[in-house]
This record gives sequence, structure tokens and C-alpha cells, in this order.
Amino acid sequence: MQLLADKAVDSSVLTDFLAVAFAKPDEDERAAESCLRAAKAGLHVAEFRYAAMLAEGRGVPADREKAFEWLKKAAAGGWPEAQSELGYAYETGRPVPADSAAAAGWYRKAAEQGYAEAMMSLAFLYAEGRGVPKDDALAVEWTRKAAEGGIAEAQLHMGYRYSQGRGVPQDAEQARSWLMRALRSGSKEAILELAELFSAGKPGVPKNPPMAYALYLLAESQGVAHAAEKARAYGDGLSPEARAEGRKLFDEMPR
Repeated sequence: MQLLADKAVDSSVLTDFLAVAFAKPDEDERAAESCLRAAKAGLHVAEFRYAAMLAEGRGVPADREKAFEWLKKAAAGGWPEAQSELGYAYETGRPVPADSAAAAGWYRKAAEQGYAEAMMSLAFLYAEGRGVPKDDALAVEWTRKAAEGGIAEAQLHMGYRYSQGRGVPQDAEQARSWLMRALRSGSKEAILELAELFSAGKPGVPKNPPMAYALYLLAESQGVAHAAEKARAYGDGLSPEARAEGRKLFDEMPR
């Protein structure tokens, strides 16, 4: 990862940037001035932060056109977060014409520097064959790397893949492990996937109706899509005893 362009940055510029780069809202104007000085001096992280300030109108008048120019500079200079943002711009067609191949190229640059969010974005492109040849093996590889990098969505997808045997051998224990990691990383959707896993029962994860019901209820309480109807339908099929045990488990679960 490069922090600087092909020229040295004066230490006073760097010190000033570091002092206010993460300023409070009432210091936004000073932060913007320092970011601009450091960006003009070639500090790529400053180029990226100044682009964000221009896009959001923080400390400077909002100017999305200038913001995008600074974003491109930061990406060309090797700042991975900027490369990922530029990839997203090309993927979505905002504010440039959509170009999936360009999106894949920028995501790859960021992913190869270890930027986990770009790894997941690149995985989706390989899974769908957008901008790159469809390749499920590479989709799994990049999803796994993103998951290991702490991306909850990637952990959720790894759990789903192992649960369904999509691109990997079906393995309920691996599925549960990845879904639990996703849950700890903040994925509410992982709750519903865990409920499905315990309701079906597979080698390594025995069927557990009370636990499944408790998880359906938890997913419902967290506002997960379709959880309410699934909780109702699943609960209706349980014995009163299993339903009561599931409700007790749900009441004891942390929110």
C-alpha cells in the first residue's frame, strides 16, 4: 500500500494533516484545509479523505465532480479504499457510465492489497460473471478471503455455501461455524440461516426444533425479512412442549 505519491511530503504538512484528519464536526473547515494541503502534496489518504469531504459538503461546499477527480487520484496512487470506491462507481454507473470490467479491475487492485470489502465485491462479480468470466471457484476464493478479513456479508455467504454445498462440499459444521462468525460480526440474516440449519438437521448439526424456533423468533425480533412468517409456520408445526422450550430459549438469548 502506498501512502505518498512520487514526491516527498513536507513533514509540517503531514503533521498538520494527521492532527486534524479525523476532526470533530466543528473542526471540519480546518480539516478540509489540511486535507487539501496534504492532497496537493501527494498524500493519497488525504486525496481520498478530501474527496469524501467534497462529496458530503463537510468543511467545503459540496462538489461531486471535484470529489470524483480526487477519488481517481487517490485510486491511481494506490490507496485501496479509493480503488474500491472507484470500482463501486463503475459497477453502479454513478457518477460514470457503468463498466463492469473497469469495476472488476479496480476491485482487484484493492483486493490484492488486502482490502476485504473489495474482495467481497470482486467475489460477487465472479459469481455473476459481470466484467469477468463467471468462475465460482474464484468467487469462493475471494469470498473466503473477505470472510477471513472480517466482512460479515462474506461470512454469511460462506455459511450459506457450506449449508447448501454451493462451490464447496456440503458441511453443516462449517456452515454453523461461518454463520456464528457472521452473527458475531453483526449479520442479522445469519440468525435466520442458523434457524434453517437447526430446523433441517444435517450431519454435524443435529436437528433441534426448540433451538430452531428460538432462532426464528430472534430473527423476527431483529426485523429480518420473512422471519415472522417462518417463525409462525415453524411454530405451528411443533408440539406445545417444543414450542414452550423454544420460547424459553428465545427469552434467554441476548439481544
